[in-house]
Amino acid sequence: MIGKHKVGAILSDRWGKAVIFSMAAATVLAACGGSAASSSTTTSPAPQKTTSASGSPVVFHVLLSETGAGAFLGSRGATSLKAQAAYINTNGGINGHPIQLDIEDNQSSPSVNVSLATTWIAQGVHFILNGSLAGIDAPVDALATPNGP
Repeated sequence: MIGKHKVGAILSDRWGKAVIFSMAAATVLAACGGSAASSSTTTSPAPQKTTSASGSPVVFHVLLSETGAGAFLGSRGATSLKAQAAYINTNGGINGHPIQLDIEDNQSSPSVNVSLATTWIAQGVHFILNGSLAGIDAPVDALATPNGP
């Protein structure tokens, strides 16, 4: 895990912020997407040379509803985040630092969500991605401060 100052440096530049924003946006879009079948054939672009990330990892602590009533969103969100992290890592990571995901299932329960977040906050986690359903997320959102959780 990267130290507090390195996380701040990584996330203070445009690339770090863009990665976080794009991961969050793509996760939301993936969760809202359907699974309609398609009969069209697509061709893949020619493979590009990639450089794997090799620095110390940037850990994304994520709270999602992978089970329970919110599983229809949380499971898709987890799948999307994993795919995005793999892509970013094979393309150099965030300024050379690979993304490591720590995804926890809040079981679609506000109290479980708060318990998981509180544990991370006590451990000194600098940021938490919290997202499934508003009623489940709101109690954790209330724990946020201007400087993070």
